[in-house]
Amino acid sequence: MTDFTRLRDPLWRRVVRASLPADGRRKGTRPAHDHGPGDRAHGAPGHDHGPATDGMRVMSHVATDKPRFEWRTLRTAEFGFPGDQRDALVAAVLDGTKTATSEPLDGYRRHDLDPGDELGNYEVVVDSLNQPVALIRINSVATVPLADVDQAHAARDGRGFTTAAQWRTAHEEFWNSDDFRAKLGEPTLELGDDTPIVLLGFRTYRPGDVVAGHVVDFSDVPGA
Repeated sequence: MTDFTRLRDPLWRRVVRASLPADGRRKGTRPAHDHGPGDRAHGAPGHDHGPATDGMRVMSHVATDKPRFEWRTLRTAEFGFPGDQRDALVAAVLDGTKTATSEPLDGYRRHDLDPGDELGNYEVVVDSLNQPVALIRINSVATVPLADVDQAHAARDGRGFTTAAQWRTAHEEFWNSDDFRAKLGEPTLELGDDTPIVLLGFRTYRPGDVVAGHVVDFSDVPGA
C-alpha cells in the first residue's frame, strides 16, 4: 500500500510487495499508503497486549506449544519514511490507535494491481531499522473519491485527526511532496475532489498473538 503512510502512509505508508503466501495471491512490488478509525485492533483472546516488550515475553511462552506463523514470504508494510515519521506510525499501529491506511488508486494502476486483491492479505510491519515488529491483515477495502473520505476513516488513521479536512490536508501535502513522488516514481500525480483513493482497514497481530493456530514470533531475526 502507498499512503503517505504505507509508503501503506507518512505519514503514509508504503508497501513493498515481497512474495505472498502460497495461496494463489499475486507477488510483486507496490506503492505506499495511509490507513485510518474503526474497531481498535485486538490480538488473539487470552493474550496480554501491553508494551511490545511484554508481547515478546508472552511470545516466548506461546511459541513452545504452537508452531510459528510463516511470515517471511509476506510482503512488507513500510509506514512512512524511516525516522520519526515511521516510528510514530508504527507505534500507533502497535498500540491499536491506527487501524486503517490509504493511497491513491493511481498507485495500484501503475503496478497493475487490483485493490480488491488486498482483502484478507497479511503483511509484515517493519520499523525504521527494517526489523519486523507485527503482522497486519487487511479486513476492509473501499475505493472512494478524495472528497468523500469521511471523518470515520480520518479517525482510524491514528494520528489524531478530528475532521476529514485535516486528514485531507495532511495527505495531500505528503502525496504532493517531492520525496513521495521520487520514491514512487509518480511525478505527475494529480489530486482533486474526484481522485480515487483506496481505503484499507486492518487488524494488528503483535508478537505472541496467535493467527490461524500459529504464533507470531520474530525472535529468530538478527537484532530482534
